Amino acid sequence: MNYVSRRSRFPFPPFFFRLAKLIAIGYLLAVYPLARIIPYEMTWENGPIENFQVLLLMVGALINWRLYKNFAGTVKMYLWQAVFFAVLTARELSWGQVFLVVGANKDGPIFQEFGPNQKLIIHGLVGLLILWLLVNLIRWVPWKRLLSQGRELPWCFLSVILASVFLAYIGEKGLLGLGHKVGQSLEELSEVNVYFGLCCLSAWYNAHFCQDRER
Repeated sequence: MNYVSRRSRFPFPPFFFRLAKLIAIGYLLAVYPLARIIPYEMTWENGPIENFQVLLLMVGALINWRLYKNFAGTVKMYLWQAVFFAVLTARELSWGQVFLVVGANKDGPIFQEFGPNQKLIIHGLVGLLILWLLVNLIRWVPWKRLLSQGRELPWCFLSVILASVFLAYIGEKGLLGLGHKVGQSLEELSEVNVYFGLCCLSAWYNAHFCQDRER
């Protein structure tokens, strides 16, 4: 399968996506066993796993922002993706709350709570950004061309993302008899694969559709 548009300036060799598929699927299969054996401390807020999630999202945001600047702002989906990954990064950082550590307990760091006015401002700004993202997603994506890909769509990454979201939900709610520690580990580890899958989807879209013209 050729993932690279002839007019694209974002060339990916085919093995890049094959390797990414193997990583995503292999990691998905390993998530539950890993959740049972990794130290609980690794899943804390500001812990290694959360920091790796933030790193993945920042890479997605910075790469798309750099591509947007390189294309002199003509390929709008680079900007959309940069903002999208930036919003997810801010969410993983609890909108900056992770930098306000006031103590710790057996479940990790304790953070200072935002006041009602701060929460209102944050929720308002995030709501406006999400509305902007939705409007421009409809406006900038070449939906007919995208859907015409059919079997060529990145179904593997989409499936891994959905499965990882499901596992994260199970972990967060402690379903299937999972204890708090294993559930939290499952949630955080699954979120890593969600974000990795989103980065792969971004790369796939850029390779196929982001070309040197208004998009």
